Amino acid sequence: MKVVSTINDLVHALGGYSRVARWAGYEDSRGVYNWITRGIPPSHHLRLTIEAKRAGVKIHPDVLGIDDHDAHVLDEVFSSDEHAA
Repeated sequence: MKVVSTINDLVHALGGYSRVARWAGYEDSRGVYNWITRGIPPSHHLRLTIEAKRAGVKIHPDVLGIDDHDAHVLDEVFSSDEHAA
């Protein structure tokens, strides 16, 4: 699985700025471009993690601004056989 370590890499892995902006509910891509300077809003973290998993991409914790402990918990949730669809 590819690991993305920047917001730009994540956005490109998910289809580009326009596609991610539509997905996030923004009127245009400026909202997503703002993530580069302001960080990704926490309200998008879980859904982005799900979309990345679907795309075969793992997000480095620094991209979401979460610590290693939270990243480990998130990894456990997504790797658990109990949650497999």
